[in-house]
Amino acid sequence: TETHIMPRAAGNSGPFLAESFIASISSVEGKFTKRRFQNSVWFRTLCSSCNNNLGGTEDQEITNFYRSVRRLVGSSLTQWPRIMHYEVRPTILLKGILVHLLSANESGTPSEFDELVRAIYRGETNLHATPLNVFYWPYRGKELTIVREVVAHANVRNSEPHLIYLIKLKPLSFAVTTSLKFGSRPRLNDYITNHDSLKRTIPLIMTQIESNSCWPATVGKQGLILTGAGTSGLVATPTWRTKTRSIKRL
Repeated sequence: TETHIMPRAAGNSGPFLAESFIASISSVEGKFTKRRFQNSVWFRTLCSSCNNNLGGTEDQEITNFYRSVRRLVGSSLTQWPRIMHYEVRPTILLKGILVHLLSANESGTPSEFDELVRAIYRGETNLHATPLNVFYWPYRGKELTIVREVVAHANVRNSEPHLIYLIKLKPLSFAVTTSLKFGSRPRLNDYITNHDSLKRTIPLIMTQIESNSCWPATVGKQGLILTGAGTSGLVATPTWRTKTRSIKRL
């Protein structure tokens, strides 16, 4: 079945033209060069029952968070508060992000990440004990980016590499990694509760907003990204066309 990544109501709607993530960050062609999506970016991976379950509580929580943040990022304000606070159900939100990244596996071969996320989603693994950390920050790029399994050095001073999974859709970005730090970006795990339905207030640091569809897949002082055989993903650009009215000559 087709799984929309992210939810259409969160902003994943309209036609997109996508290229592979590797092609976006280098001159190397990926598994595909261009791919058109007519209505939204989707992957054909989950069974219909799983997709129906995911389309309920988790997608609704993601959509609510997106709509709340979009009211600010999409406003006419020229200056934003340094930190905004939003009330969310963080446990459901975190599960939703993980399952969307699970759904983006088109290889047909489950990875260790996929098996762990399935166990979390089924309640077989304690979310508090998971090695996966979800970080988030504001994003105002026009592209939708989905990346699986790039090897990331979160800090060049730290020689230990970490796998990173990434979703970027305006006005938010999410990164999943086994590292306990991702710069100074907030970690969603710090706010999860023992009951999914409980709400918490989480911060969104507006000074961290950025618009680079491939960040942090750049080499610089703050980090290093390496792609490998398991790297997959895409960068999708909206292709809305502005309709022009023809002017009849009198």
